[in-house]
Amino acid sequence: MGLLSDEELARDLGLGQAAALEALVRRYHEPLLGYLFRLLRDRSVAEDLVQETLIHLCRGARQYRYPSSFRPWLYGIATNLCRDYWKSAHHRHSLATLTFDAPEALVPATDLRSRVEDLAAWQETRAEVEAAVSALPGAYREVLVLRFYQDLSIKEIAETLLLPEGTVKWRLFESLRKLRKNLEGLAMDGGLPAGERKSRTGRGPTR
Repeated sequence: MGLLSDEELARDLGLGQAAALEALVRRYHEPLLGYLFRLLRDRSVAEDLVQETLIHLCRGARQYRYPSSFRPWLYGIATNLCRDYWKSAHHRHSLATLTFDAPEALVPATDLRSRVEDLAAWQETRAEVEAAVSALPGAYREVLVLRFYQDLSIKEIAETLLLPEGTVKWRLFESLRKLRKNLEGLAMDGGLPAGERKSRTGRGPTR
């Protein structure tokens, strides 16, 4: 007998089967931690929110409707907890300000993953890319991390964030454009984020 799908495990969890929760925790603990850490840049808070996500999963399992896709539902819980944390911590990232449909003509037809591969030319170290990603506004960071780190499809991201697919495509395009700009800035400034350059030199970048 093969492994149960996420959807089958979520259905069984809703029926009160503890083994289903254990399987889902093993399957999603690390991916959730990676997702939340890249949004928050604070491992301790990310770990706390992973635990809260799993608690919500356990308590809200009966709300899941089999056989709808499980991943967007779970990542939606994690994303909402992250947004609640930002609000409680007085972060002003305006995570849901872009609610319009982007015209398809504005989004290149080329495969978006190839655009990320193109960005690798700017990458000297993984730390530089992580710094560039963390510098993105929250709304753009969400879609980029979900697409390229968590490997969710455009449809799944739209379901996770409760956005039209056109909006997701637009944010993804903009996040890649902004990421390229951030990486260009790092390359020009010797690979150091602006804050670290200032702390090491005692002044801002030389003009």
